[in-house]
Amino acid sequence: MSEAKVIKGVDGNDVTLFVHRPVNAKGPLPGILHLHGGGMTILEAAGPGYDPWRTELAAAGLVVVGSSSATPPATTDPIRSRPV
Repeated sequence: MSEAKVIKGVDGNDVTLFVHRPVNAKGPLPGILHLHGGGMTILEAAGPGYDPWRTELAAAGLVVVGSSSATPPATTDPIRSRPV
């Protein structure tokens, strides 16, 4: 099971979280936080390179949360971006 959730970042920008969970799982589960590090230039957290990987990990019993790159609207300079 997967879903996308949008939260507000520390600077008020939207950050999309991609949450993948095992189907019919109950109770506490181990998890992985996947921080996409494409340098804001290649690939994307929602793309075909990462979504199947998170889905496969969820099928193995993990909760996986992937994050889109958070870039403030006023800049494209990655140094000015705050981490999620």
